Amino acid sequence: MGAETTGRLLVLGANGPTGRETVQQAVDRGYEVHALTRHPEDFPITHDRVRVVAGDATDPAVVDAAVAGTDAVVCAIGARFTRRPVEVYSTSAHLLITSMVRHGRRRLVVVTSSGVAPSHSRRGVVQRASYRLTRSTFARTVYDDMVRMETYVRGSGLDWTVVRPPGLTTGPRTRLHRRRGRGQGQLLHPRGPGGDAARPARGRPLPPAGRRRRHTRPDGERPGDVPHRGAEAMTRPQRSTAVEVWQDGRQQVPGDGHAELWHFDGRLDDGTSIAVAFCLVGVDPDDAERWTTVVNVMLTGPDGSNEVHASTGTVPAAAASTARCDLPFGPHRAAGDLTSYGVHVEADDGGLVLDLRYTAVCDPHRPERITLDDGDGGGAFFDHLVVPRCSIAGTITRAGVVREVSGEGYHDHQWFDADPLTTWHRWLLGHVGTDTHTAVVFDLVAAERFGFDRQPLVTVFDTDGHLVLHTADAQCSVEAFTDPSSRKQYPRQASYTARDGATAVRVDVEWETTLVSDDVYARADDAGGGALRSGSRQEFDALGIAPSYARYLARGRIEVTDERGPTRSTGEMVCELNHPGRETPAAPLSTS
Repeated sequence: MGAETTGRLLVLGANGPTGRETVQQAVDRGYEVHALTRHPEDFPITHDRVRVVAGDATDPAVVDAAVAGTDAVVCAIGARFTRRPVEVYSTSAHLLITSMVRHGRRRLVVVTSSGVAPSHSRRGVVQRASYRLTRSTFARTVYDDMVRMETYVRGSGLDWTVVRPPGLTTGPRTRLHRRRGRGQGQLLHPRGPGGDAARPARGRPLPPAGRRRRHTRPDGERPGDVPHRGAEAMTRPQRSTAVEVWQDGRQQVPGDGHAELWHFDGRLDDGTSIAVAFCLVGVDPDDAERWTTVVNVMLTGPDGSNEVHASTGTVPAAAASTARCDLPFGPHRAAGDLTSYGVHVEADDGGLVLDLRYTAVCDPHRPERITLDDGDGGGAFFDHLVVPRCSIAGTITRAGVVREVSGEGYHDHQWFDADPLTTWHRWLLGHVGTDTHTAVVFDLVAAERFGFDRQPLVTVFDTDGHLVLHTADAQCSVEAFTDPSSRKQYPRQASYTARDGATAVRVDVEWETTLVSDDVYARADDAGGGALRSGSRQEFDALGIAPSYARYLARGRIEVTDERGPTRSTGEMVCELNHPGRETPAAPLSTS
Protein backbone atom coordinates (compact mmCIF):
# COMPACT_ATOMS: atom_id res chain seq x y z
CA MET A 1 0.00 0.00 0.00
CA GLY A 2 2.98 2.30 0.44
CA ALA A 3 3.90 4.91 2.99
CA GLU A 4 1.13 6.78 4.74
CA THR A 5 0.51 10.31 3.44
CA THR A 6 -1.12 13.33 5.00
CA GLY A 7 -3.33 15.79 3.14
CA ARG A 8 -6.95 16.63 2.45
CA LEU A 9 -8.42 15.16 -0.71
CA LEU A 10 -11.73 16.16 -2.31
CA VAL A 11 -13.44 13.41 -4.33
CA LEU A 12 -16.30 14.36 -6.67
CA GLY A 13 -18.61 11.54 -7.69
CA ALA A 14 -17.65 9.81 -4.47
CA ASN A 15 -20.73 7.58 -4.41
CA GLY A 16 -20.06 5.90 -7.74
CA PRO A 17 -18.00 2.72 -8.03
CA THR A 18 -14.83 4.57 -9.04
CA GLY A 19 -15.43 7.28 -6.45
CA ARG A 20 -15.91 4.77 -3.62
CA GLU A 21 -12.73 2.95 -4.59
CA THR A 22 -10.86 6.25 -4.71
CA VAL A 23 -12.11 7.22 -1.25
CA GLN A 24 -11.18 3.83 0.25
CA GLN A 25 -7.69 3.76 -1.25
CA ALA A 26 -7.05 7.36 -0.24
CA VAL A 27 -8.07 6.62 3.36
CA ASP A 28 -5.86 3.53 3.32
CA ARG A 29 -2.95 5.76 2.29
CA GLY A 30 -3.56 8.21 5.13
CA TYR A 31 -5.49 11.00 3.43
CA GLU A 32 -8.33 12.94 4.98
CA VAL A 33 -11.09 12.61 2.38
CA HIS A 34 -14.00 14.95 1.69
CA ALA A 35 -16.48 12.87 -0.31
CA LEU A 36 -18.92 14.98 -2.37
CA THR A 37 -22.16 13.21 -3.28
CA ARG A 38 -25.76 14.11 -4.06
CA HIS A 39 -26.93 11.18 -1.94
CA PRO A 40 -24.99 11.19 1.34
CA GLU A 41 -27.51 8.85 2.94
CA ASP A 42 -26.37 6.07 0.57
CA PHE A 43 -22.62 6.54 1.02
CA PRO A 44 -21.25 3.28 2.52
CA ILE A 45 -17.80 4.26 3.79
CA THR A 46 -17.46 5.38 7.40
CA HIS A 47 -14.10 6.41 8.83
CA ASP A 48 -12.81 9.12 11.14
CA ARG A 49 -10.86 10.57 8.18
CA VAL A 50 -13.89 10.64 5.81
CA ARG A 51 -16.17 13.65 5.74
CA VAL A 52 -19.29 13.25 3.58
CA VAL A 53 -20.30 16.48 1.81
CA ALA A 54 -23.84 16.73 0.42
CA GLY A 55 -24.13 18.62 -2.85
CA ASP A 56 -24.03 18.70 -6.64
CA ALA A 57 -20.79 18.92 -8.65
CA THR A 58 -22.43 21.49 -10.93
CA ASP A 59 -23.37 23.87 -8.10
CA PRO A 60 -20.80 26.73 -7.99
CA ALA A 61 -21.23 27.46 -4.28
CA VAL A 62 -20.95 23.79 -3.29
CA VAL A 63 -17.82 23.21 -5.39
CA ASP A 64 -16.13 26.40 -4.24
CA ALA A 65 -16.68 25.62 -0.57
CA ALA A 66 -15.50 22.03 -1.01
CA VAL A 67 -12.32 23.06 -2.84
CA ALA A 68 -11.53 25.70 -0.21
CA GLY A 69 -11.41 23.04 2.50
CA THR A 70 -9.06 20.61 0.75
CA ASP A 71 -5.62 20.42 -0.84
CA ALA A 72 -6.19 18.39 -4.01
CA VAL A 73 -9.06 17.06 -6.09
CA VAL A 74 -10.06 13.81 -7.80
CA CYS A 75 -13.07 14.11 -10.10
CA ALA A 76 -14.72 10.71 -10.68
CA ILE A 77 -18.18 11.87 -11.70
CA GLY A 78 -20.13 9.81 -14.24
CA ALA A 79 -23.13 10.07 -16.53
CA ARG A 80 -25.23 7.47 -18.28
CA PHE A 81 -25.03 7.16 -22.05
CA THR A 82 -27.78 9.18 -23.68
CA ARG A 83 -28.52 11.00 -26.92
CA ARG A 84 -29.54 14.06 -24.96
CA PRO A 85 -27.00 16.85 -24.33
CA VAL A 86 -24.57 16.15 -21.47
CA GLU A 87 -22.67 18.89 -19.62
CA VAL A 88 -21.87 17.49 -16.19
CA TYR A 89 -18.20 16.77 -17.07
CA SER A 90 -17.38 20.15 -18.60
CA THR A 91 -19.43 22.13 -16.08
CA SER A 92 -17.79 20.48 -13.07
CA ALA A 93 -14.35 20.91 -14.69
CA HIS A 94 -14.90 24.64 -15.17
CA LEU A 95 -16.10 25.07 -11.60
CA LEU A 96 -13.21 23.05 -10.20
CA ILE A 97 -10.57 24.92 -12.19
CA THR A 98 -12.01 28.31 -11.26
CA SER A 99 -12.21 27.46 -7.55
CA MET A 100 -8.80 25.78 -7.46
CA VAL A 101 -7.15 28.84 -9.02
CA ARG A 102 -9.03 31.14 -6.63
CA HIS A 103 -7.93 29.17 -3.55
CA GLY A 104 -4.41 28.37 -4.72
CA ARG A 105 -4.89 24.60 -5.13
CA ARG A 106 -2.75 22.91 -7.78
CA ARG A 107 -3.33 19.15 -7.99
CA LEU A 108 -6.25 17.85 -10.11
CA VAL A 109 -7.02 14.31 -11.29
CA VAL A 110 -10.02 13.63 -13.56
CA VAL A 111 -11.36 10.33 -14.85
CA THR A 112 -12.78 10.20 -18.40
CA SER A 113 -12.67 7.19 -20.73
CA SER A 114 -10.52 5.54 -23.36
CA GLY A 115 -13.44 6.27 -25.69
CA VAL A 116 -12.32 9.89 -25.77
CA ALA A 117 -9.22 8.97 -27.79
CA PRO A 118 -9.10 5.23 -28.41
CA SER A 119 -5.98 3.40 -29.52
CA HIS A 120 -7.37 1.73 -32.65
CA SER A 121 -4.10 -0.03 -33.36
CA ARG A 122 -4.72 -2.19 -30.29
CA ARG A 123 -8.29 -3.08 -31.28
CA GLY A 124 -9.69 -5.77 -33.53
CA VAL A 125 -12.16 -5.20 -36.37
CA VAL A 126 -15.17 -5.98 -34.18
CA GLN A 127 -13.92 -3.67 -31.41
CA ARG A 128 -13.29 -0.82 -33.84
CA ALA A 129 -16.73 -1.20 -35.40
CA SER A 130 -18.36 -1.36 -31.98
CA TYR A 131 -16.54 1.76 -30.87
CA ARG A 132 -17.55 3.72 -33.98
CA LEU A 133 -21.18 2.71 -33.51
CA THR A 134 -21.18 3.60 -29.82
CA ARG A 135 -19.28 6.87 -30.33
CA SER A 136 -21.58 8.09 -33.09
CA THR A 137 -24.92 7.14 -31.54
CA PHE A 138 -26.01 6.80 -27.92
CA ALA A 139 -22.61 7.62 -26.35
CA ARG A 140 -21.78 10.68 -28.47
CA THR A 141 -22.94 13.35 -26.05
CA VAL A 142 -21.16 11.75 -23.08
CA TYR A 143 -17.83 11.39 -24.91
CA ASP A 144 -18.14 14.89 -26.40
CA ASP A 145 -18.52 16.38 -22.94
CA MET A 146 -15.58 14.33 -21.67
CA VAL A 147 -13.53 15.89 -24.47
CA ARG A 148 -14.66 19.34 -23.34
CA MET A 149 -13.61 18.45 -19.79
CA GLU A 150 -10.17 17.35 -20.95
CA THR A 151 -9.77 20.52 -23.01
CA TYR A 152 -10.49 22.72 -20.00
CA VAL A 153 -8.20 20.68 -17.75
CA ARG A 154 -5.32 20.76 -20.20
CA GLY A 155 -5.57 24.53 -20.52
CA SER A 156 -5.98 25.16 -16.80
CA GLY A 157 -2.38 25.77 -15.83
CA LEU A 158 -2.85 23.34 -12.93
CA ASP A 159 -0.82 20.22 -12.12
CA TRP A 160 -3.23 17.77 -13.76
CA THR A 161 -3.68 14.11 -14.61
CA VAL A 162 -6.37 12.73 -16.92
CA VAL A 163 -7.16 9.02 -16.47
CA ARG A 164 -8.73 7.24 -19.48
CA PRO A 165 -9.75 3.73 -18.41
CA PRO A 166 -11.22 1.37 -21.04
CA GLY A 167 -13.58 0.03 -18.37
CA LEU A 168 -13.37 -0.33 -14.62
CA THR A 169 -14.53 -3.45 -12.78
CA THR A 170 -14.57 -4.66 -9.21
CA GLY A 171 -11.48 -6.73 -8.61
CA PRO A 172 -7.87 -6.68 -7.51
CA ARG A 173 -5.63 -3.87 -8.69
CA THR A 174 -3.47 -4.72 -11.70
CA ARG A 175 -1.14 -1.69 -11.47
CA LEU A 176 -0.89 -1.79 -15.27
CA HIS A 177 -1.19 1.45 -17.18
CA ARG A 178 0.43 3.54 -19.90
CA ARG A 179 1.56 7.09 -19.16
CA ARG A 180 1.76 9.91 -21.73
CA GLY A 181 3.19 13.35 -21.08
CA ARG A 182 5.65 14.89 -18.70
CA GLY A 183 5.87 18.10 -16.75
CA GLN A 184 2.70 19.98 -16.00
CA GLY A 185 0.16 17.35 -17.08
CA GLN A 186 -0.12 13.69 -17.95
CA LEU A 187 -2.54 11.14 -19.35
CA LEU A 188 -2.92 7.71 -17.76
CA HIS A 189 -4.37 4.78 -19.74
CA PRO A 190 -5.12 1.84 -17.38
CA ARG A 191 -4.72 -1.43 -19.25
CA GLY A 192 -6.63 -3.85 -17.06
CA PRO A 193 -9.64 -4.20 -14.79
CA GLY A 194 -9.77 -3.37 -11.14
CA GLY A 195 -9.34 -0.22 -9.11
CA ASP A 196 -5.93 0.88 -10.37
CA ALA A 197 -7.38 3.83 -12.29
CA ALA A 198 -8.98 5.19 -9.16
CA ARG A 199 -5.71 5.65 -7.30
CA PRO A 200 -4.95 9.35 -6.84
CA ALA A 201 -2.02 10.42 -9.00
CA ARG A 202 0.10 7.33 -9.38
CA GLY A 203 3.75 8.31 -9.17
CA ARG A 204 2.90 11.94 -8.31
CA PRO A 205 2.01 12.35 -4.63
CA LEU A 206 -0.77 14.68 -3.62
CA PRO A 207 0.60 17.71 -1.75
CA PRO A 208 0.42 17.76 2.02
CA ALA A 209 -1.60 20.48 3.70
CA GLY A 210 0.08 23.87 3.64
CA ARG A 211 1.94 23.50 0.32
CA ARG A 212 0.06 25.94 -1.90
CA ARG A 213 0.98 28.22 -4.76
CA ARG A 214 -1.43 30.85 -6.07
CA HIS A 215 -2.17 31.18 -9.77
CA THR A 216 -4.61 33.69 -11.28
CA ARG A 217 -6.89 33.14 -14.25
CA PRO A 218 -9.11 35.76 -15.92
CA ASP A 219 -12.38 33.88 -15.90
CA GLY A 220 -15.25 33.23 -13.51
CA GLU A 221 -17.56 30.55 -12.27
CA ARG A 222 -19.72 28.51 -14.58
CA PRO A 223 -23.34 28.44 -13.44
CA GLY A 224 -25.21 25.17 -13.81
CA ASP A 225 -27.42 24.85 -16.85
CA VAL A 226 -31.09 23.93 -16.86
CA PRO A 227 -31.45 20.16 -16.35
CA HIS A 228 -33.35 18.08 -18.88
CA ARG A 229 -37.05 17.94 -18.05
CA GLY A 230 -38.27 14.83 -19.84
CA ALA A 231 -40.19 14.33 -23.04
CA GLU A 232 -41.29 17.89 -23.78
CA ALA A 233 -40.01 19.07 -27.16
CA MET A 234 -38.30 22.18 -25.81
CA THR A 235 -36.93 22.85 -22.35
CA ARG A 236 -37.76 26.49 -21.70
CA PRO A 237 -35.24 28.59 -19.80
CA GLN A 238 -36.60 29.91 -16.52
CA ARG A 239 -34.00 32.45 -15.48
CA SER A 240 -30.86 34.20 -16.71
CA THR A 241 -27.36 33.56 -15.46
CA ALA A 242 -24.45 35.91 -14.90
CA VAL A 243 -22.01 36.19 -17.80
CA GLU A 244 -18.31 35.54 -17.27
CA VAL A 245 -15.49 36.35 -19.68
CA TRP A 246 -14.71 32.68 -20.36
CA GLN A 247 -18.25 32.12 -21.63
CA ASP A 248 -17.40 34.23 -24.68
CA GLY A 249 -14.48 31.90 -25.34
CA ARG A 250 -14.74 28.66 -27.29
CA GLN A 251 -17.28 26.28 -25.74
CA GLN A 252 -17.15 23.40 -28.21
CA VAL A 253 -14.71 20.75 -29.38
CA PRO A 254 -14.46 19.46 -32.96
CA GLY A 255 -17.22 16.95 -33.58
CA ASP A 256 -19.94 15.94 -35.97
CA GLY A 257 -22.55 18.70 -35.97
CA HIS A 258 -20.70 20.93 -33.52
CA ALA A 259 -20.60 24.56 -34.57
CA GLU A 260 -19.92 27.92 -32.98
CA LEU A 261 -19.99 31.50 -34.20
CA TRP A 262 -19.13 34.97 -32.99
CA HIS A 263 -21.24 37.63 -34.67
CA PHE A 264 -20.38 41.35 -34.91
CA ASP A 265 -23.12 43.48 -36.42
CA GLY A 266 -23.21 47.22 -37.02
CA ARG A 267 -24.85 50.22 -38.57
CA LEU A 268 -22.40 53.03 -39.36
CA ASP A 269 -23.18 56.72 -39.22
CA ASP A 270 -22.93 57.03 -43.01
CA GLY A 271 -25.66 54.39 -43.49
CA THR A 272 -23.36 51.43 -44.17
CA SER A 273 -24.51 48.12 -42.66
CA ILE A 274 -21.88 45.62 -41.46
CA ALA A 275 -22.17 41.94 -40.52
CA VAL A 276 -19.07 39.91 -39.61
CA ALA A 277 -19.16 36.30 -38.41
CA PHE A 278 -16.24 34.18 -37.18
CA CYS A 279 -17.41 30.57 -37.49
CA LEU A 280 -16.16 27.16 -36.36
CA VAL A 281 -18.23 24.97 -38.66
CA GLY A 282 -17.01 21.43 -38.04
CA VAL A 283 -14.08 19.06 -38.15
CA ASP A 284 -11.36 19.44 -40.75
CA PRO A 285 -11.92 16.35 -42.97
CA ASP A 286 -8.16 15.76 -43.08
CA ASP A 287 -7.46 16.18 -39.36
CA ALA A 288 -9.93 15.40 -36.57
CA GLU A 289 -7.98 17.67 -34.19
CA ARG A 290 -8.59 20.77 -36.31
CA TRP A 291 -11.62 22.99 -36.92
CA THR A 292 -12.81 24.14 -40.31
CA THR A 293 -13.31 27.90 -40.13
CA VAL A 294 -15.30 30.44 -42.10
CA VAL A 295 -15.10 34.22 -41.75
CA ASN A 296 -18.04 35.96 -43.45
CA VAL A 297 -18.31 39.68 -44.14
CA MET A 298 -21.37 41.44 -45.56
CA LEU A 299 -21.34 45.18 -46.27
CA THR A 300 -24.34 47.07 -47.58
CA GLY A 301 -23.55 50.61 -48.64
CA PRO A 302 -25.80 53.67 -48.22
CA ASP A 303 -26.79 53.25 -51.89
CA GLY A 304 -27.95 49.64 -51.32
CA SER A 305 -24.92 48.01 -52.97
CA ASN A 306 -23.81 44.73 -51.38
CA GLU A 307 -20.32 43.37 -50.89
CA VAL A 308 -19.90 39.81 -49.59
CA HIS A 309 -16.65 38.05 -48.69
CA ALA A 310 -16.14 34.56 -47.29
CA SER A 311 -12.76 33.20 -46.22
CA THR A 312 -12.34 29.54 -45.30
CA GLY A 313 -9.49 27.78 -43.53
CA THR A 314 -8.59 25.45 -40.67
CA VAL A 315 -7.15 26.00 -37.20
CA PRO A 316 -5.95 23.66 -34.44
CA ALA A 317 -8.67 22.71 -31.97
CA ALA A 318 -7.05 24.83 -29.25
CA ALA A 319 -6.40 27.91 -31.40
CA ALA A 320 -9.63 29.60 -30.31
CA SER A 321 -9.22 30.41 -26.62
CA THR A 322 -11.49 28.90 -23.96
CA ALA A 323 -10.63 31.72 -21.51
CA ARG A 324 -12.04 34.62 -23.55
CA CYS A 325 -13.07 35.60 -27.05
CA ASP A 326 -9.79 35.27 -28.97
CA LEU A 327 -10.12 33.97 -32.52
CA PRO A 328 -6.90 33.94 -34.59
CA PHE A 329 -8.25 32.65 -37.91
CA GLY A 330 -5.34 33.16 -40.30
CA PRO A 331 -5.12 36.88 -41.18
CA HIS A 332 -8.41 37.53 -39.39
CA ARG A 333 -8.83 38.04 -35.66
CA ALA A 334 -11.50 38.95 -33.13
CA ALA A 335 -10.65 39.35 -29.46
CA GLY A 336 -12.37 40.88 -26.46
CA ASP A 337 -13.60 40.58 -22.90
CA LEU A 338 -17.35 41.47 -22.89
CA THR A 339 -16.54 45.18 -22.55
CA SER A 340 -14.35 45.82 -25.60
CA TYR A 341 -13.55 43.89 -28.80
CA GLY A 342 -11.08 44.33 -31.62
CA VAL A 343 -12.18 42.94 -35.00
CA HIS A 344 -9.73 42.65 -37.92
CA VAL A 345 -10.80 41.09 -41.21
CA GLU A 346 -9.05 41.01 -44.59
CA ALA A 347 -10.72 39.98 -47.84
CA ASP A 348 -8.87 37.17 -49.62
CA ASP A 349 -8.16 39.45 -52.58
CA GLY A 350 -6.78 42.18 -50.31
CA GLY A 351 -9.29 44.72 -51.57
CA LEU A 352 -11.06 45.17 -48.23
CA VAL A 353 -9.71 45.46 -44.67
CA LEU A 354 -11.83 46.10 -41.58
CA ASP A 355 -10.26 47.31 -38.32
CA LEU A 356 -13.06 47.97 -35.85
CA ARG A 357 -13.32 48.49 -32.10
CA TYR A 358 -16.60 47.49 -30.41
CA THR A 359 -17.13 49.03 -26.95
CA ALA A 360 -20.08 47.75 -24.91
CA VAL A 361 -22.65 50.25 -23.63
CA CYS A 362 -24.97 47.54 -22.25
CA ASP A 363 -24.41 44.73 -19.81
CA PRO A 364 -23.77 41.32 -21.40
CA HIS A 365 -26.57 38.81 -21.07
CA ARG A 366 -26.72 35.03 -21.35
CA PRO A 367 -30.12 33.33 -21.33
CA GLU A 368 -30.04 29.74 -20.19
CA ARG A 369 -29.62 26.95 -22.70
CA ILE A 370 -32.46 25.86 -24.96
CA THR A 371 -32.70 22.08 -25.17
CA LEU A 372 -34.64 20.23 -27.87
CA ASP A 373 -35.99 16.70 -27.46
CA ASP A 374 -37.54 14.73 -30.33
CA GLY A 375 -39.26 12.32 -27.92
CA ASP A 376 -37.29 9.38 -29.31
CA GLY A 377 -34.01 9.72 -27.46
CA GLY A 378 -32.56 12.38 -29.77
CA GLY A 379 -31.92 15.96 -28.93
CA ALA A 380 -29.94 19.12 -29.54
CA PHE A 381 -29.16 22.38 -27.78
CA PHE A 382 -28.73 26.06 -28.61
CA ASP A 383 -26.73 28.33 -26.33
CA HIS A 384 -25.84 31.98 -26.72
CA LEU A 385 -24.84 35.21 -25.07
CA VAL A 386 -25.28 38.77 -26.26
CA VAL A 387 -23.57 42.11 -25.83
CA PRO A 388 -26.67 43.92 -27.04
CA ARG A 389 -25.36 47.40 -27.77
CA CYS A 390 -21.90 48.71 -28.58
CA SER A 391 -20.29 51.80 -30.00
CA ILE A 392 -18.13 51.24 -33.09
CA ALA A 393 -14.99 53.12 -34.12
CA GLY A 394 -12.25 52.19 -36.55
CA THR A 395 -11.31 52.11 -40.20
CA ILE A 396 -12.40 50.49 -43.45
CA THR A 397 -9.71 50.22 -46.10
CA ARG A 398 -10.57 49.68 -49.76
CA ALA A 399 -7.87 49.47 -52.43
CA GLY A 400 -5.40 51.10 -50.03
CA VAL A 401 -7.68 54.03 -49.19
CA VAL A 402 -8.34 54.26 -45.45
CA ARG A 403 -11.65 55.67 -44.20
CA GLU A 404 -12.45 56.33 -40.54
CA VAL A 405 -15.89 55.10 -39.47
CA SER A 406 -18.12 55.15 -36.40
CA GLY A 407 -21.56 53.88 -35.48
CA GLU A 408 -23.48 51.47 -33.25
CA GLY A 409 -23.22 47.69 -33.14
CA TYR A 410 -24.13 44.41 -31.52
CA HIS A 411 -22.26 41.21 -30.63
CA ASP A 412 -23.46 37.70 -29.93
CA HIS A 413 -21.83 34.31 -29.49
CA GLN A 414 -23.80 31.17 -30.38
CA TRP A 415 -22.93 27.50 -30.02
CA PHE A 416 -24.79 24.26 -30.74
CA ASP A 417 -24.16 20.54 -30.96
CA ALA A 418 -26.17 19.85 -34.12
CA ASP A 419 -26.34 21.41 -37.56
CA PRO A 420 -28.59 24.49 -37.16
CA LEU A 421 -29.84 24.13 -40.73
CA THR A 422 -31.47 20.80 -39.87
CA THR A 423 -32.24 21.60 -36.21
CA TRP A 424 -34.19 24.81 -36.82
CA HIS A 425 -36.99 25.47 -39.30
CA ARG A 426 -36.30 29.20 -39.13
CA TRP A 427 -34.93 31.82 -36.76
CA LEU A 428 -35.19 35.59 -36.63
CA LEU A 429 -32.68 37.84 -34.87
CA GLY A 430 -33.35 41.54 -34.39
CA HIS A 431 -31.75 44.24 -32.23
CA VAL A 432 -32.69 47.89 -31.74
CA GLY A 433 -31.35 50.75 -29.65
CA THR A 434 -33.40 53.84 -28.82
CA ASP A 435 -32.89 56.89 -26.62
CA THR A 436 -34.29 55.05 -23.60
CA HIS A 437 -33.97 51.28 -24.17
CA THR A 438 -32.26 48.46 -26.05
CA ALA A 439 -34.07 45.30 -27.16
CA VAL A 440 -33.00 41.97 -28.64
CA VAL A 441 -35.42 39.48 -30.20
CA PHE A 442 -34.62 35.84 -31.01
CA ASP A 443 -37.69 34.16 -32.56
CA LEU A 444 -36.82 30.46 -32.91
CA VAL A 445 -38.88 27.72 -34.55
CA ALA A 446 -37.55 24.17 -34.27
CA ALA A 447 -37.48 21.69 -37.16
CA GLU A 448 -40.29 19.24 -37.85
CA ARG A 449 -38.79 16.40 -35.80
CA PHE A 450 -39.06 18.71 -32.76
CA GLY A 451 -42.68 19.54 -33.53
CA PHE A 452 -42.03 23.01 -35.01
CA ASP A 453 -41.96 24.24 -31.42
CA ARG A 454 -41.63 28.02 -31.24
CA GLN A 455 -39.71 29.99 -28.68
CA PRO A 456 -39.67 33.80 -28.90
CA LEU A 457 -36.93 35.24 -26.67
CA VAL A 458 -37.20 38.95 -25.84
CA THR A 459 -34.66 40.88 -23.78
CA VAL A 460 -34.91 44.58 -22.90
CA PHE A 461 -32.31 46.85 -21.26
CA ASP A 462 -32.70 50.33 -19.79
CA THR A 463 -30.91 53.56 -20.67
CA ASP A 464 -27.99 52.59 -18.39
CA GLY A 465 -27.61 49.24 -20.15
CA HIS A 466 -29.02 47.16 -17.29
CA LEU A 467 -31.46 44.30 -17.77
CA VAL A 468 -35.12 45.26 -17.45
CA LEU A 469 -36.78 42.01 -18.51
CA HIS A 470 -35.94 38.76 -20.22
CA THR A 471 -38.41 36.09 -21.26
CA ALA A 472 -38.12 32.91 -23.28
CA ASP A 473 -41.87 32.69 -23.77
CA ALA A 474 -43.05 36.00 -25.21
CA GLN A 475 -46.45 36.30 -26.83
CA CYS A 476 -46.11 37.14 -30.51
CA SER A 477 -48.31 38.16 -33.42
CA VAL A 478 -47.04 38.31 -37.00
CA GLU A 479 -48.36 39.64 -40.28
CA ALA A 480 -46.57 37.95 -43.16
CA PHE A 481 -45.86 38.52 -46.85
CA THR A 482 -44.58 36.11 -49.51
CA ASP A 483 -40.98 36.57 -50.60
CA PRO A 484 -41.08 36.59 -54.41
CA SER A 485 -37.85 34.58 -54.79
CA SER A 486 -38.09 31.79 -52.22
CA ARG A 487 -41.92 31.85 -52.02
CA LYS A 488 -41.56 31.66 -48.25
CA GLN A 489 -43.45 33.67 -45.68
CA TYR A 490 -41.46 36.61 -44.27
CA PRO A 491 -42.57 38.92 -41.40
CA ARG A 492 -43.92 42.28 -42.60
CA GLN A 493 -44.89 43.25 -39.04
CA ALA A 494 -44.36 41.46 -35.74
CA SER A 495 -45.21 42.29 -32.12
CA TYR A 496 -43.72 40.62 -29.03
CA THR A 497 -45.14 41.16 -25.55
CA ALA A 498 -44.08 39.91 -22.13
CA ARG A 499 -44.64 40.65 -18.46
CA ASP A 500 -42.61 40.06 -15.32
CA GLY A 501 -44.47 41.16 -12.21
CA ALA A 502 -45.27 44.87 -12.49
CA THR A 503 -43.11 45.32 -15.60
CA ALA A 504 -44.52 44.77 -19.08
CA VAL A 505 -42.73 45.18 -22.41
CA ARG A 506 -43.79 45.30 -26.03
CA VAL A 507 -41.43 45.26 -29.02
CA ASP A 508 -42.87 46.00 -32.48
CA VAL A 509 -40.89 45.21 -35.63
CA GLU A 510 -41.95 46.65 -39.01
CA TRP A 511 -39.96 45.63 -42.13
CA GLU A 512 -38.77 48.72 -44.04
CA THR A 513 -35.69 48.15 -46.21
CA THR A 514 -34.27 44.89 -47.58
CA LEU A 515 -30.47 44.82 -47.41
CA VAL A 516 -29.80 41.24 -48.55
CA SER A 517 -32.21 38.65 -49.93
CA ASP A 518 -30.54 35.34 -50.78
CA ASP A 519 -32.44 32.29 -51.98
CA VAL A 520 -29.58 29.92 -51.24
CA TYR A 521 -31.43 26.85 -52.46
CA ALA A 522 -32.43 28.40 -55.79
CA ARG A 523 -28.90 29.44 -56.68
CA ALA A 524 -27.17 26.30 -55.45
CA ASP A 525 -26.02 23.93 -58.16
CA ASP A 526 -24.33 20.57 -58.37
CA ALA A 527 -20.98 22.26 -57.83
CA GLY A 528 -22.09 23.56 -54.48
CA GLY A 529 -22.49 27.08 -53.16
CA GLY A 530 -24.71 29.24 -51.02
CA ALA A 531 -24.18 31.91 -48.42
CA LEU A 532 -25.36 29.87 -45.43
CA ARG A 533 -23.71 26.59 -46.25
CA SER A 534 -21.76 25.07 -49.09
CA GLY A 535 -23.87 22.44 -50.77
CA SER A 536 -25.71 21.43 -53.90
CA ARG A 537 -29.45 21.16 -54.37
CA GLN A 538 -29.09 17.40 -54.20
CA GLU A 539 -27.48 17.70 -50.77
CA PHE A 540 -30.15 20.13 -49.61
CA ASP A 541 -32.87 17.81 -50.93
CA ALA A 542 -31.34 14.88 -49.08
CA LEU A 543 -31.53 16.90 -45.87
CA GLY A 544 -35.07 18.04 -46.62
CA ILE A 545 -34.18 21.74 -46.48
CA ALA A 546 -34.33 24.73 -48.83
CA PRO A 547 -32.23 27.46 -47.18
CA SER A 548 -32.90 31.15 -47.67
CA TYR A 549 -31.62 34.25 -45.91
CA ALA A 550 -32.73 37.87 -45.56
CA ARG A 551 -31.14 40.83 -43.82
CA TYR A 552 -33.24 43.94 -43.46
CA LEU A 553 -33.80 47.19 -41.64
CA ALA A 554 -37.00 47.58 -39.64
CA ARG A 555 -38.68 50.24 -37.59
CA GLY A 556 -38.35 49.05 -33.99
CA ARG A 557 -40.65 50.32 -31.27
CA ILE A 558 -40.09 49.57 -27.58
CA GLU A 559 -42.71 50.13 -24.91
CA VAL A 560 -41.88 49.50 -21.27
CA THR A 561 -44.58 49.88 -18.62
CA ASP A 562 -43.86 49.81 -14.89
CA GLU A 563 -45.17 51.49 -11.77
CA ARG A 564 -44.20 54.89 -13.22
CA GLY A 565 -46.27 54.32 -16.34
CA PRO A 566 -45.38 53.61 -19.99
CA THR A 567 -42.19 54.70 -21.79
CA ARG A 568 -42.25 54.52 -25.60
CA SER A 569 -39.32 54.93 -27.96
CA THR A 570 -38.44 54.17 -31.59
CA GLY A 571 -35.24 53.30 -33.41
CA GLU A 572 -33.78 51.58 -36.44
CA MET A 573 -33.73 47.80 -36.01
CA VAL A 574 -31.32 45.46 -37.81
CA CYS A 575 -32.84 42.03 -38.49
CA GLU A 576 -31.68 38.72 -39.94
CA LEU A 577 -34.01 35.92 -40.98
CA ASN A 578 -32.49 32.50 -41.58
CA HIS A 579 -35.05 30.10 -43.05
CA PRO A 580 -33.51 26.68 -43.86
CA GLY A 581 -36.81 24.76 -43.65
CA ARG A 582 -39.18 24.24 -46.55
CA GLU A 583 -42.36 26.28 -46.46
CA THR A 584 -45.12 24.26 -44.84
CA PRO A 585 -48.60 25.03 -43.43
CA ALA A 586 -47.58 23.03 -40.35
CA ALA A 587 -45.30 25.92 -39.28
CA PRO A 588 -47.07 29.12 -40.33
CA LEU A 589 -45.30 32.41 -39.72
CA SER A 590 -48.43 34.54 -39.67
CA THR A 591 -50.55 34.43 -36.53
CA SER A 592 -53.33 36.67 -37.83
